[in-house]
Amino acid sequence: MITVGHLLLTAGLIASLVGYVLLLTAAFKHHTAWFLGSLLLPFVILLFALLHLRDTAVPLAIFLAGGMASTLGCHLAGILI
Repeated sequence: MITVGHLLLTAGLIASLVGYVLLLTAAFKHHTAWFLGSLLLPFVILLFALLHLRDTAVPLAIFLAGGMASTLGCHLAGILI
C-alpha cells in the first residue's frame, strides 16, 4: 500500500503542477496584474479561477483533482500532513 501511496502522491503533485501552470497561463492572458498577484500572493490564483470560472474550469479541476490525489497518496503512504 505504501508504493501505491507514493505513486498516487507523485501523480497528484504532477497533476497539481500542470493545473497551476494552466491557471497561471490563463491569468497572464487575462491581465498581467492577475499573473503577478498569482505568483506572489497565496490564494490569488483560486480567487482568479473562481471569478473567471468560464475560462478556468478545466485547469481548476485538474489543480484540485491533483491536490486531492496527492492528499490521498500521503494518507496511503503513511505520510502525515
